[in-house]
Amino acid sequence: MEDDLGKQDKKLRDKLYDGLLGRYYSFAMPLLAVAARPFTASVPQWGLLFLLWFFLISGLAGLASSSAAFFALGLFVCTGLAWLFIAQQYLFYLMLLALPVKLILLIKAFKPGKTFFDVHEMILEKYRGCENLDILDVSTGSCNSLFQHGWMDLSASYTGIDLSETMLSQGQEKMSDAGVAMEFIVGDAMRLPLSDGQFDLVLNYGAMNAYEDSAKALQEILRVLKPGGEVLFLDEELYSDAGWLEKLYFEKVLASHDVLSACPRDLIPDGFSDVCVYQVYEFYYICTARKEVA
Repeated sequence: MEDDLGKQDKKLRDKLYDGLLGRYYSFAMPLLAVAARPFTASVPQWGLLFLLWFFLISGLAGLASSSAAFFALGLFVCTGLAWLFIAQQYLFYLMLLALPVKLILLIKAFKPGKTFFDVHEMILEKYRGCENLDILDVSTGSCNSLFQHGWMDLSASYTGIDLSETMLSQGQEKMSDAGVAMEFIVGDAMRLPLSDGQFDLVLNYGAMNAYEDSAKALQEILRVLKPGGEVLFLDEELYSDAGWLEKLYFEKVLASHDVLSACPRDLIPDGFSDVCVYQVYEFYYICTARKEVA
């Protein structure tokens, strides 16, 4: 697998998901999306941003101080923050943009044609009476999305695949704590080590836009789906009414590690039908499609 792994996919695994972001994924991902999330669901993340602002202001005040001790302390703090922001540039832009973008979104009050819940409910409703479903979560990560959005309510066998062992270990722990049996595979979304026509549903949350070859990933999803099976994937796409601050936040924070900045509509292979793309949040889309029956 390593020999065939794309440079982009290897970079994201090694630098992010096997690194700081992966180890603290349950905190870090809501942090990046803090401006788009309800405030009540992101209190710790806002607390960290305000703490960073406190350190920055304190450090700058120390540099401006006539006291040698305060100057040294300010220099230490500012040097540490500079190192952090150079290593993780999206944190710098997040600090600057999170609050003004949040205020803009509150004023605009975006209303989707179909909400995140609506789209999931449309799919889930079809399968609630079914038995022995096979569900695959590609780039399953910590299994947060698989666990939180209703998929655990179905009568199904679950399989999760991801490149990052750091992320998979978190997913294993979550499912074990919940008493849910699930098969975990270390593998590449562009070369799924799975049989043709194996799954009723394939899910993918927050990974499609970041793959080196999204077309190949979609082709592989098509291959492992049963005829009539469905795919649902979610990732970043900017809504049409976005202003320049929102665009900057999207580009420098939310989509800073992406190859694509919108749903890859033109890359969806022949063999899928009923393709629908929904702008469910200001910065996120959901795409659903069904594998054609021969």
